[in-house]
Amino acid sequence: MSLNFKAALQHIDAVANSSLNDADKVDRINNVNFNQFVSLEETAAKVELDEQILALNKNVINYQALLTAKSKLGGIMKLAINGGR
Repeated sequence: MSLNFKAALQHIDAVANSSLNDADKVDRINNVNFNQFVSLEETAAKVELDEQILALNKNVINYQALLTAKSKLGGIMKLAINGGR
């Protein structure tokens, strides 16, 4: 889903610069239906979301592996410093 922000601002600007009185301008701007500026690309969005979740899971697994390795390496270093005690 994406919002065509530029088109929405142009619409509001057109209302603001129209010859309507101020009360009508405020009313029209407050009642702008922003759904007309939203485009839905459901299939692409679902695929992209799946890919992002997959990448996030991969990063989490890699991070956990690094933390585990660091922890074990720290334990081995501590053991070596203490002379195996």
